[in-house]
Amino acid sequence: MDIEPSRPIWYQLPAESDYDYDLFIQFCEFGDIRSTQKLARRLGVPPKRIQTLSETNRWQERVDAWQKDSAESTKTLIRDEEA
Repeated sequence: MDIEPSRPIWYQLPAESDYDYDLFIQFCEFGDIRSTQKLARRLGVPPKRIQTLSETNRWQERVDAWQKDSAESTKTLIRDEEA
């Protein structure tokens, strides 16, 4: 799955459907307890469906980048408030 270099990796991918992107967002929102198995159970869909989407659309790589950016944004906000 290609990622546009001008956009953050966690944005919707060009070939990713709105539905599939929504599933990725739900995966992100699980926080530290996230897993494809838990998402599949929550949605009542076969785990293989979620695992395939995760692999095809590089969910773990994308969520890692999103978390890193969120942490950096939080650090910047705290620094700015302390200044």
